[in-house]
Amino acid sequence: MIYVGFIFAFQDEKWLGGINYYKNLLRAISSLPDSGRKIEPIIFTGFNINSDFLAKLPPFKIVRTRLLDRLHPAWIVRKIIQRTTGCDWLFEKILNIHGVQVLSHHESLGHRSRILTIGWISDFQHRHLPDFFSQEEINHRNYAHHELCAGSDTVVVSSNNAKTDILNFIPESSAKVRVLQFAADANIDIAQPGIADIEEKYGFIQPYFHLPNQFWIHKNHIVVINALKLLKERNIVATVLVTGNTSDFRQPEHFNNLVRKVKEYGLEDNFRILGLLPSSDLLVMMKNAVALINPSLFEGWSTTVEEAKMLGKIIILSDIAVHKEQAPKGGVFFSKDDPVQLAQLMSSVLTDWRAAGANHSVPNADTDAKAAMINFGNSYQDIVLEVVRDVE
Repeated sequence: MIYVGFIFAFQDEKWLGGINYYKNLLRAISSLPDSGRKIEPIIFTGFNINSDFLAKLPPFKIVRTRLLDRLHPAWIVRKIIQRTTGCDWLFEKILNIHGVQVLSHHESLGHRSRILTIGWISDFQHRHLPDFFSQEEINHRNYAHHELCAGSDTVVVSSNNAKTDILNFIPESSAKVRVLQFAADANIDIAQPGIADIEEKYGFIQPYFHLPNQFWIHKNHIVVINALKLLKERNIVATVLVTGNTSDFRQPEHFNNLVRKVKEYGLEDNFRILGLLPSSDLLVMMKNAVALINPSLFEGWSTTVEEAKMLGKIIILSDIAVHKEQAPKGGVFFSKDDPVQLAQLMSSVLTDWRAAGANHSVPNADTDAKAAMINFGNSYQDIVLEVVRDVE
């Protein structure tokens, strides 16, 4: 068995996309049959991380260490040694005690480290949408990406689109890059309320669309607001339930600007902002929606799209390259900046939903979703085995 270390030291637990990525990866590994699984994750974390988050993970071994608690004396000593020697000796010792051969989704521990590393780059959004970033952050991300690629034994990205970005922006590391397209598992075994309970709790009634994206500027909520305005002008009643974190640290006024636009257009009953929801409520809301919507201007690999696949939902999504690469069976695309086209699709999908009723879903979704998770787990395992094999 090859022991693979994962470090959970999230400084921002509102980074839902990244946290969900790790959850899905660990669930994919746990979905592999025992007879075929050759890797065993070990999760390393501090004492300050939210225990509720850890409880939602598959039952892999968890090791807590103060070395991962930011600003704790042990963490400070570790960082001093790191900066003076160029090596993360203290943390590597912990990994060695637990037999870890590969550290995944992390930068190298130093040029003399014997721990193999699989780096991960979530996306190159700053290269494609630089106006959404400060120059300081662009420089930092460029430097971090180059350093990670240089120090890692392998680098994983979530799409062929991101692989092309590495070939263009960091060509010297092109031989290291591997594509790992993730799938979603919404943990559907959790207890779920009925849709009537959810309607009463949040004050809405069917039919509705669901937009489960965080309120970051690149998520492009504005095109949905503009589409709803057009529908209202045509006397077509449509409701979009919008869930997710309402803060954007790069654009702190973005959410308030959206709220002002909703009020200006008189769409308070149409664009319903619900914020962060419990997982059980969110799942019920997604399952009972007319369709999901993802209008994003950029994605590394969209969790929303993968969740739509898993649940057999129709999804209306922007025509960006990654969405097309994900190719959901229930996907209908619109030009990302075209509210007219989006409004037409929403009206058409709503009409189809009323006609189809309970049959308004993608067939064989459950079977496809289980196969996708196993494929995700196997693909990741193949990457780990390749890394280990290359040094033997």
